[in-house]
Amino acid sequence: MAMKTTRRAALVAFLILAVFLARGLFLRSPKPRPLPLPQPGANIRLCSRVIDGDTIICEGVGKIRLIGINAPELGAFGGDTSAQFLENLILRKQVKVEVCPVNPTDRYRRTRAIIYLPSPTGDKNVNQYLVSQGYAEVSPLLPCHVDANQWRPLQEEARRNKRGLYALSPNPFARRPQ
Repeated sequence: MAMKTTRRAALVAFLILAVFLARGLFLRSPKPRPLPLPQPGANIRLCSRVIDGDTIICEGVGKIRLIGINAPELGAFGGDTSAQFLENLILRKQVKVEVCPVNPTDRYRRTRAIIYLPSPTGDKNVNQYLVSQGYAEVSPLLPCHVDANQWRPLQEEARRNKRGLYALSPNPFARRPQ
C-alpha cells in the first residue's frame, strides 16, 4: 500500500511539473507590440531623445526616422555635429509628427515621419531645415510624400554658403574609410 501511495505521489508531482513546463513553453508572453502610430489630430509629441542626426525618440511614438534625408552616423565624420545640431533644435520640445502614409515604418520598425516645430508663424519642417543648414543631405530612398527635388536646391545653397558640415568639408556626406 505504501508503494502505491509513493508511486501515486510521484506521478502527481510529475504531472504538475509537466504542466508548468508546458505552460512555460507554449504560453510565453507575446512579443511586445510596437507603439501605435500617431492618429490625425493627436500628433504633437515631446522629443525625449536624439539618437543621431536623422533619428529621434518621441514620447508615445518611439523611434522616428526622419524621412527624405540622411545624416552621418555617430562616430562618422560630421555625425556628432549633426546630432548635436538636431538636439539643440528639438530636444525636450513639442514637435508635430507627420507619419508617412505609404510606408509608416522602416525595416528596423522605426516610424518614418516628417517632424515639424510648431510655431504661430508657421510650422518649421525640421527634415528640410537640416538639409538647408547643411547637417543632412537629401535622400532619394523611399521618400514617401517628400519631393526630394524641391529640397536639392536647399542642399546646393548650403554647400555654396558652406553651412553646417559643408564648413568642415566640401563633401561631408561622402563615405569615408573607418
